[in-house]
Amino acid sequence: MMSETIKIALAGQEYSVRRLTLRQLRALGIGGVAANAKRESENPAIREEAAYDRYVEVIATALSRDNPEMTAEAILEAEVNGIGEVLVAVNAIFEFSGLVPAGEAQAAASNTATSTVA
Repeated sequence: MMSETIKIALAGQEYSVRRLTLRQLRALGIGGVAANAKRESENPAIREEAAYDRYVEVIATALSRDNPEMTAEAILEAEVNGIGEVLVAVNAIFEFSGLVPAGEAQAAASNTATSTVA
């Protein structure tokens, strides 16, 4: 029996994504208590780079089971349609995996996208 999937779009390509497994959540450190100095840096450029790295890590992890060629490196090289496309993908993955209530991810994405553009 095939797991339920959603579609995410990235760089003009559609990908099927299954819910994140507990192993994947653990590998991503989601729900964990470990602090990440890079994400907590006082340097805004380092914090922004860490945010991009995190988005890429989430997408690569979600794609890894069915699209192993979509590594973090491949995603970093993808010609995406702006950060908004990346945020939509990450938020869809989080929502589908039950990490945020339906609709909350979209609100967070639009707030982040707005503050990124400003």
